[in-house]
Amino acid sequence: MFVKCPVCGQIFSNDVELYDHYMLLKFTNKFIENDAHVIYLNEMYGFIKSYLRNDDLSRRQIINLLLDDRFVATENDVYSVERFEFPGRSLCRFYGIPYNKFAEYNKTPLSDYTINKIMLKAVKDIGLEGLQSCNYPDGSCKDEVEKFVPVDGNPRNHLLSNIGKVYCEKHYKLQPMGCKRTSMKEFTFDSAHHLLGYQGKCRFPHGHTYKLKVFIESFVSMETDMVMDFTILKERVNEVIRILDHANLNEKLGDLNTTSENIILWIWVELEMRGLKGISKLELFETPTTCTILTKEQLLEDKLYVWGLKHSR
Repeated sequence: MFVKCPVCGQIFSNDVELYDHYMLLKFTNKFIENDAHVIYLNEMYGFIKSYLRNDDLSRRQIINLLLDDRFVATENDVYSVERFEFPGRSLCRFYGIPYNKFAEYNKTPLSDYTINKIMLKAVKDIGLEGLQSCNYPDGSCKDEVEKFVPVDGNPRNHLLSNIGKVYCEKHYKLQPMGCKRTSMKEFTFDSAHHLLGYQGKCRFPHGHTYKLKVFIESFVSMETDMVMDFTILKERVNEVIRILDHANLNEKLGDLNTTSENIILWIWVELEMRGLKGISKLELFETPTTCTILTKEQLLEDKLYVWGLKHSR
């Protein structure tokens, strides 16, 4: 789809070339008095900044609003202002956190007790299957859920995927666990994407055959002698793969820039929301020699993850 510069009328084959044109003239003409491009861009960026203050507006919505204001903006225009004026905004939108709380949430330490309360409330609000009430065997208990049995045996692992069962205070007790093992299954999917705020070739639309490795860590079940039935693992992961396969990732990940680091985070959270338990590590290969890894230890250090639970995503 061809796009035209609204100032000089020059035609470009895509949004990336129009953005490059904007940037070239913004910096080469910035000392020219009353330059039409510089005046236009400064005014447009002022509008972008004002729209970015509204947490409810996505990047695409802002572009459409700018069209109403007679400005032709690209995704990169909005992203460049966001990156410098509102760093972390897209991550806050992903987690459902008000941007004005971003700095506060990144600095505020939380006790294990508080995190536990936030997590158990999120489980109820999100509606994760089988975790809405005390898991006392006969199903008769309606008391408030107070504690959880961790899939990996670590009660300080407050990730949603580590919640095995939930109990009220009266019925809570740790069961004999046996030995831990890690199971892994590999998946592939083909997707297109392009990077924002990037100067290399990947700023243009292109595709990859991604390879995803999902690692599940748990105690071996005394009933099945398994960590997890691979059939169940395949079904849960394929629910997410179907969203991404033969799709444009820039349309699926919301306002997240589609770097491997953000794609792997998005996949982890989607797997958790579908009730996959015991996720210990994900490995995402963009090419046979290029891989991004996300571990449970790394995600536990992400304060925004916990606050995202408080806002129930």
